[in-house]
Amino acid sequence: AEAAYGDHGGKLTDGEVALAGAFSGQVVGWHGGQVVVGFDLGEVQTVDRVEVCLEGGGYAAINWPSRAVLMTSAEESPPARLSGSGTLPGTFRWTPAGEVVIDRQRTPDAASGHLVFSPPEPIACRHLNLAFQANGWLMLAEVRIIAGETTLAAGRRYSAHPAPSAKPI
Repeated sequence: AEAAYGDHGGKLTDGEVALAGAFSGQVVGWHGGQVVVGFDLGEVQTVDRVEVCLEGGGYAAINWPSRAVLMTSAEESPPARLSGSGTLPGTFRWTPAGEVVIDRQRTPDAASGHLVFSPPEPIACRHLNLAFQANGWLMLAEVRIIAGETTLAAGRRYSAHPAPSAKPI
């Protein structure tokens, strides 16, 4: 069975933001735990910032993540977890998200917003992992990897671990 908030590796880079909220069919969702969305840009590129559009506010246990971090590397894929052991890639960089920016408040407990991951200086990287700690339901709508005025993520495939959650309907 397909996940209610499932994805085949293209919803988060299709340029469509869920204006109608989490139940619009435009979001990808996970219930609890740690979630990593990974990108391979194919070659080293300079990234100025990353933006993630998401849903939150508490309605139906759809919350902002309790933690969100961008992990990048020019050489090999960065860790796929927020904790672990072992040697990190030499070009590894870690950038926490800023506070959620509310874009649209539909009700007191349902909103669309975005997170911005702004490194202190542009990052030369090929691999990017966005790691989230879900706090109830994590609902992502779009990922933008920005270099100057260009969105490097547009139409790009990505991986998601674990796979998006199925919700009984």
